[in-house]
Amino acid sequence: MKKLFVIPAFLFTTASTYSQQKKDSTERGWHVSAMVRATSNGISNIPAFSLKKPALLVYLTIKNNRFTYEPQMAYSFSGTPWFMNNWFRYRIIQHNNFVLRTGATWTLSFQKYITPQNEITRVYPYLALEAASTCIFSGQSSLTLGYWYEHGFESGSLKTIHYLFLVEDLIIGLRKGFYIEALPQIFYLNLGTSGDGLFGSAIVGLKHKKIPLALSLQINDPLTTAFSPSPEFAWNVSLAWYINNR
Repeated sequence: MKKLFVIPAFLFTTASTYSQQKKDSTERGWHVSAMVRATSNGISNIPAFSLKKPALLVYLTIKNNRFTYEPQMAYSFSGTPWFMNNWFRYRIIQHNNFVLRTGATWTLSFQKYITPQNEITRVYPYLALEAASTCIFSGQSSLTLGYWYEHGFESGSLKTIHYLFLVEDLIIGLRKGFYIEALPQIFYLNLGTSGDGLFGSAIVGLKHKKIPLALSLQINDPLTTAFSPSPEFAWNVSLAWYINNR
């Protein structure tokens, strides 16, 4: 499998998504927020795959009680598009200590090809479906179990993708308003005839309650895989800017 290939769709896997899940589920009215992340190595929303070059990611969240719309865009630093997602999510159950949600996204994944004559960028459309539940133990800890099914439509794309993940969101308070947010994750990835594997991943970010910036480290390690070639150990450092986040 080509390393440049992007499996679209983010558990989210960003810290801001999980932080919002821990807020009061009875919140009413429209709320718009955004996150812009510059990273030394773009790592996909399914962390088994990386861009292997610096990337800029932009996430927008539009929320009204149970409904959330989350467009997501990612580019290399040269301006080449990487992926574009349009997540529509709905919370079937939302309580102070438990959330059950479902979601769907239409995704565009961009892959560059070099020919003797010129450079070609091909677009691969995907449909992804999600089901996930979050248990919130306190304002400092939650656990999410989720599953994505993705289907590729174009020739040359993966036709069936299964992604099963378990991720913890842990807040560790420091002094003077600083805190660490850690998101350790274990996930199983099945690409049909292209193989499957078990992975360990984590994001660790340093944040401040009154500063809309975050510095984070992300790693992904294949524990056991049947891919050929197998995804390699990947890591990055990134700086995120949160806009109207609460």
